[in-house]
Amino acid sequence: MPEILASYNNGNMEIAVDKHSNMLIIGKAATRYSYKTISYEDDYNTVLKNYGDSDLTSAFKVAKDNDVEFIFLLNIQDNFDLFSVIEDLKQNDFTYIVPINLLISDYYYDTYNNNRKTYYIEYLLDNIRSKNESIFVLTDKHASLYEDQDAFLEDMNNISHTIDESLTSKSYRENLIFVANNLQDYPMANVILVSALCTTDMSIYPTANFGDALFMIDEFDTAFNFAYFKNHIEVPTTVENLLNFKLYGPEKIVTIQRIIKLIKRELELSEFIGRLYTEYQRIQIYKRIEAYLRSLVDYVIYSYDITSVKAYKDKNNPCTVIVLCDMEIQHKNCLEKCSIQLGIEVG
Repeated sequence: MPEILASYNNGNMEIAVDKHSNMLIIGKAATRYSYKTISYEDDYNTVLKNYGDSDLTSAFKVAKDNDVEFIFLLNIQDNFDLFSVIEDLKQNDFTYIVPINLLISDYYYDTYNNNRKTYYIEYLLDNIRSKNESIFVLTDKHASLYEDQDAFLEDMNNISHTIDESLTSKSYRENLIFVANNLQDYPMANVILVSALCTTDMSIYPTANFGDALFMIDEFDTAFNFAYFKNHIEVPTTVENLLNFKLYGPEKIVTIQRIIKLIKRELELSEFIGRLYTEYQRIQIYKRIEAYLRSLVDYVIYSYDITSVKAYKDKNNPCTVIVLCDMEIQHKNCLEKCSIQLGIEVG
């Protein structure tokens, strides 16, 4: 996977980042500080000084107050700036990308494609695709703007269906989470949700200090492909229906997708890239995968099965050998098995 290299204090520095619990917040600052440049930040007063009293600063404070350790900021002044920063997003494998001034329903007319109505998230997913494993987490208009729960749910379901229909099967749909904006104390629910995902252990369902939820949404209400927050009498508010936009399968469940991302990032197998391929190397790759999967048993998975580790000649480059590794895992909280495929290029 690409390394994260952030611009910090007007100089480049490599930052040791937890690959499984970092977030990039994209939004509008009150200043031009670090404009269209990704910056690692860790101090609220410094962020307030540099970015001003802004949505970006407020989102940083929410994440920091909820104990997120690795927070990156990207100052853009409008949604069109996303076209300028797409290459940077491709090259940096953030765990979560959190736009705060972009609603999932925001769109533009693509002048290069017959003025086609195109959603920004559609553009982002289609352009990043397989470059990294980053997950976009978006929300939409706040629940307080709606007359009642029925109006809110109707709009969220319509938006979700529209986004679902706009995404192609090749859009890496598992990399999109839509969360309803129905928390009383947070103007952008995606920030606190990602904070929970970053600070909750992989083996535990994500929780945080969500505060009170607006509306009494429950499992009997229709919630198509979007998460929402629910109040309880004896326990704190929880996030429910935590799904991504994958069409079907257990991989659609975000808590299971987290484990898949964990495995893919840890098994990048970079130590084998560029080496002359031999049968011994194939066996070493198998052993490396087997040892890592074994370490996850009784932590986040019940069982695993490495179905194949095979080498193929690259059709486009006869001098390159691609090793495809196929495996199945059974998540601790799921009866179905999930399939994972890793591919690495060797010489």
